[in-house]
Amino acid sequence: MKKAISLALAIFLALSPLAACGSKSGGDAAALSNTPGDGFAPSVPENAADSAAMPEAVPPRQTVVTAYVEIVAPKYDGAGKFTEGLVLVELNGKRGFIDKTGAEVIPLTYFNTNPFSEGLAWVIEYEGGKLGFIDKTGAVVIPFKYKNADPFSEGLAPVSLDGKWGFIDKTDAEIIPFKYDRAFAFSEGLAAVNLDRKLGFIDKSGAEVVPCKYEAAYPYCEGLAAVKLDGKWGFIDKTGAEVVAHQYEYAFIFSEGLAIVKLNDKFGYIDKKGAEIIPFKYDNAGSFFSEGLVAAEYDGKYGCIDKTGAEIIPFKYELAGYCSDGLAPAKLDGKWGFLNTKGEEVVPFKYDNIIPFSEGMAAVQLDGKWGFIGISE
Repeated sequence: MKKAISLALAIFLALSPLAACGSKSGGDAAALSNTPGDGFAPSVPENAADSAAMPEAVPPRQTVVTAYVEIVAPKYDGAGKFTEGLVLVELNGKRGFIDKTGAEVIPLTYFNTNPFSEGLAWVIEYEGGKLGFIDKTGAVVIPFKYKNADPFSEGLAPVSLDGKWGFIDKTDAEIIPFKYDRAFAFSEGLAAVNLDRKLGFIDKSGAEVVPCKYEAAYPYCEGLAAVKLDGKWGFIDKTGAEVVAHQYEYAFIFSEGLAIVKLNDKFGYIDKKGAEIIPFKYDNAGSFFSEGLVAAEYDGKYGCIDKTGAEIIPFKYELAGYCSDGLAPAKLDGKWGFLNTKGEEVVPFKYDNIIPFSEGMAAVQLDGKWGFIGISE
């Protein structure tokens, strides 16, 4: 269940596609997965079109970032993304949590764990052990009895027991029975479930709202869900009615009013009526807009565009990732750094790997060890 830290980029591409809107998403192959996420926030994607770990929906910064500061010197074997004021780290094969000062809040004693969501995080004490949930003091609030789980979202968590998935609340009460082959986190009041390798959506009473007939699906975001039927992607509303026809080779969630789709092997963006807003000309493109920008690949180079398709960060980088906290990661000459929304270099291109900013902090890897930097106000 635990993945090697060297697979951080692969983790970015393979997180569950049906986590809550505005948190984590991934490729459609993962829609039929029965394993939880690794727990580490993904690093910057090698393939922006399949990028994951969508940042939490927060207002964009009103000022342009111009400086950064080192907060925690590189010393960890693995690191994640800050959520709810804490971040997952690994040292000598054990995992725990530190705060934004670098202080150890939850001791590094766990074999595996996941970032905090709604005040709880799932943890596994030892290899082959069962999964339970802890709170931010480290107290066990849900006992170690589950095989797999996804984080809490909208008050419920999908968990597996005896080979089937259901939903529990934060008191460990069974809310939706254990009858699914896979279940995913709630988003906008609905959750995807898998029965006989087909996906549909249920509400919080467990009632089936959208029949289990789709080959793959992403969570509802901004009122619509991307679903795959007969090999093609389209969008449905919360009644299951088709809103955007199933005609695309790939589609993802709506963010900031637009969704990425793939047609004739090129990526572009459409609105909720299916109208083409940004032309199908990109060889690769970011899965979601964040702070008004998205990374894209054109003629072998990466840059960032806005929602009109205008180039904001020049297409000259080897890779680029999503913008958060006013900074976008980019790779140049084999090293990673961060650019602000004007395309100016803020964090120099010196890191072996990085994780996008979250809550004002970003994990950076140097000489095989992870530390943290922050925004200098």
